[in-house]
Amino acid sequence: VSHLYGFGLMDAEAMVKEAETWKQVPPQHVCEENVVQTDRNISPERVLRSVFKSSGCSTQRLQWVVYLEHVVVRVTITHPHRGDLSVTLTSPSGTRSQLLTNRPNDHSNEGFLKWEFMTTHCWGERPTGDWILDISYGNCVRECPNGFNGDEDSQECEECHSDCRTCSGPEDSDCDSCVDGFMLDNGCIVVCPDGFLEDTDQDICERCHADCELCDGPEPNNCDACSDPDHTLYRASVSRTCERCDESCAECLQAGAEVCVSCREGIVFIRKQGRCVSSCPDVYYHDTHHKTCEACHPSCTTCTGTVWNKLHMTKYFRQTS
Repeated sequence: VSHLYGFGLMDAEAMVKEAETWKQVPPQHVCEENVVQTDRNISPERVLRSVFKSSGCSTQRLQWVVYLEHVVVRVTITHPHRGDLSVTLTSPSGTRSQLLTNRPNDHSNEGFLKWEFMTTHCWGERPTGDWILDISYGNCVRECPNGFNGDEDSQECEECHSDCRTCSGPEDSDCDSCVDGFMLDNGCIVVCPDGFLEDTDQDICERCHADCELCDGPEPNNCDACSDPDHTLYRASVSRTCERCDESCAECLQAGAEVCVSCREGIVFIRKQGRCVSSCPDVYYHDTHHKTCEACHPSCTTCTGTVWNKLHMTKYFRQTS
């Protein structure tokens, strides 16, 4: 539907045929709601927005409107050059109506005194919810300034969210660049989360390499900490890359089979030596609960535990002269 040319060319024959089976709508109800009147200034740098929550007169049975036919907005605006003003109304369903456009030849300084603007673009919608009235003051520009987004439908510069320096829409998730902080997923944050690098040149959160939890660049050799919840990677201090643990280790702190923290399935861990073996050697016993090799008593060659009655003692002989 065009704001300038209505519904366009109509088929009269089709309209007559439709009228023959037309179902009458219920009697018309008129709901008139008054907003709280406050004086507000209209600035050329930003859109003046007024939001009114309508109930559709749901508490008054004879005035209760369930479905809309048309909407009338009554406004009073004082302005030295009213042709610079444009007014739009957005319904709770999101339908945007252009109530008034810029008129370069309207040089009146009388403003609008209790002027009524009507729209039928909300036909059939429910009236309950937030109605948004936007009043813009300004001339036509080729590009919208920072802090505004050019809306192609209304041909107006709409204000960005307060976090956004530039944007593609009015929400905080529509930012193209930020007033402060860094941009991440089209939103603005003060500090980049783990896994991201703060790019101060572009004011964005740049993703680290997939192996890095903390980094100072996007390459695999820029890691300060590894992104590894299972601890199967360790950070090589010289190359600053995240490398795989030895194949015998389930977890490790650095390279080699002697620096494991825990072992992969089917292998036991010699805690004192930091290495993984297929079976416990002499002077160690297998702790099945912790899946580790623990040291026997110093006097034992083999054992099943650490208490005295589980020891397999070595043979001692008394020396005679």
